[in-house]
Amino acid sequence: MSTIVSATSFTIGIVGFFILVYVRWFKEEKFTKLTAVGAILLIQAFVTFIIASIADSNRQDLALRDLKQFLKQDSLVVKINNESLDSLSTTKILNVIRSIKIIDAHHSHPIDTTYLQIITPRDTVYLTIGKDSERPNEYWVFWTKYFKESEIGRIQFNRDTINGS
Repeated sequence: MSTIVSATSFTIGIVGFFILVYVRWFKEEKFTKLTAVGAILLIQAFVTFIIASIADSNRQDLALRDLKQFLKQDSLVVKINNESLDSLSTTKILNVIRSIKIIDAHHSHPIDTTYLQIITPRDTVYLTIGKDSERPNEYWVFWTKYFKESEIGRIQFNRDTINGS
């Protein structure tokens, strides 16, 4: 939702910019109302961007809190790419997922995605885990509960922790 709002606001802001350029180009006094409209359209783009950024951050925090609360439950079953894990592997995976945190972006992207299901008798959480393209021990975590495939945090661990090596 916020992506659509941001894109629309950005487009309107561009219109405002061109109105201001047009008014500046002709330098006529009769364009004072048009100048005000152009300025308002341009300013709203920045205000909307700030509000959308704050909303996304709040949504990310909420999703992270909800996931950590979900992970406190007993009797969790974990499946990776639809395959069930044994008890020891489940414990290791859950410990790594519980370490999820928000990490500042560093111009990389997720690669090699893995699909993780965490199942209770009443609910199932579907996570997508993507290996970071630059940092070998960092993984992006996505959850679709609040918004479509948006990152809720990252986990950092050595794969040997899971594999037992």
